[in-house]
Amino acid sequence: GSPLLLDHRLGRGRVLFTTDPLELHSTPARQARDLALYRRILDTAGVKPIGIEPADSRLHVFRVPLRDQGKLYIVFNMDQSQPSRMVTLTDLTKPVTLTVAARRPALVWLDGSGAVRAVETQGECRVGGQPFVTDETRGVLLTLDGRNVSDSRALLLLPLQAGQVRWSSPGAWAEPTVETGELAHGAWRTFETRPLASEDGDPRVEVTGDQALSLLLVCERTELPRWRKALERALVDPASLP
Repeated sequence: GSPLLLDHRLGRGRVLFTTDPLELHSTPARQARDLALYRRILDTAGVKPIGIEPADSRLHVFRVPLRDQGKLYIVFNMDQSQPSRMVTLTDLTKPVTLTVAARRPALVWLDGSGAVRAVETQGECRVGGQPFVTDETRGVLLTLDGRNVSDSRALLLLPLQAGQVRWSSPGAWAEPTVETGELAHGAWRTFETRPLASEDGDPRVEVTGDQALSLLLVCERTELPRWRKALERALVDPASLP
């Protein structure tokens, strides 16, 4: 009744094989024992797990290496016992903490220089323990100019529902603007343009129900034509963005 694990040394390597695919029929009562078996195999192979707190098997974390030596982290929350969890990625120079709703993913993209280029969170995102992004729209915030979110002067918001989006941006803006639109037949189409609000010096966007599922371009007013064109190009050539 117990799974059989075969340990076979082959040349300079080692083969670990189980006759029983535990993941196909594991039960809550057996989960701790089943996980221990796979952890033992990973330890034997010298595979270091991605640093995450809490280290809960219901929090699935993925790391994708990027061409510029950056990394994309995705956390998927399989814990349905509560509406959301706070999760910290601990492998980074500055740990990143994200709110992850049940049955939802959260995401953080860091480029090769360590700049945070995109965030998806269903609540807070903190970097090094400091407030960074708060998003109630369950969407994604993405920089377009190749800079860190805090330093960027060209960002794209992709909200899935109404709510507020705020982010830390200590530098001065000249004439910050939010333009709501969409890409139709390869061209940007504007729905609404208005000034960017702020709260305690940080940018704040109140996304209405009408704006949900639209694209919200945030930049200086004089730069709107440039970034509209950049989004049009990115539709057919994503690599054209910095």
